Amino acid sequence: MNQNTAIKLGYSRQAALLFTKFCTYKGCLPQGGVTSPALSNILNRDLDTKISNVCKSLNVFYTRYADDLTFSSNNLKKLREIRNNIEEILNSEGYRVNTKKTRLRWPGTRREITGLIYSDNNSEVRIGKRTKKILRAKIHHLESGLEKNEDRYYKLFYHLVGWMSYLHSVDLKTYNQLLRYWNSLNSNNAFVAVSRSFD
Repeated sequence: MNQNTAIKLGYSRQAALLFTKFCTYKGCLPQGGVTSPALSNILNRDLDTKISNVCKSLNVFYTRYADDLTFSSNNLKKLREIRNNIEEILNSEGYRVNTKKTRLRWPGTRREITGLIYSDNNSEVRIGKRTKKILRAKIHHLESGLEKNEDRYYKLFYHLVGWMSYLHSVDLKTYNQLLRYWNSLNSNNAFVAVSRSFD
């Protein structure tokens, strides 16, 4: 967030300067900062309003996570109709559509949004088999004693704790499976204490 943007949002010059210093590093906005989601929402307020208005008129549901936009409807024709309107709005806001990442999905096909997979059968949201397999392998590597470097061990440990926290909020079934697997490998049950904070 630059100072002018903060002032336009109604903040005083002093507050705008303070926010700018909090959110930037060496004059740049760092990628993946903890402030990124909030800043994205602030900067895309007009975009969201314009797109939401178009979607409401056609009874299409719109969601955005950072720069991932998802549109859903039970009418395929409406989704095709809305595409040009959305592209015009995005262009007017200074964005370009990445056609390589634009997909049209329908019931019965694999629908993946921001790394999560939605299942028609039981309305579940899951992380998918590939991600689960990778996490299981990382847990095995951590607990097998192969990692001799203490710094790398704890880096991997906290990386996995972060993933488990995320799983607890989006895919409880996989969280419980991986938690049982982790504790089965860990004779000291070190992860049990960490996992309690998620429950």
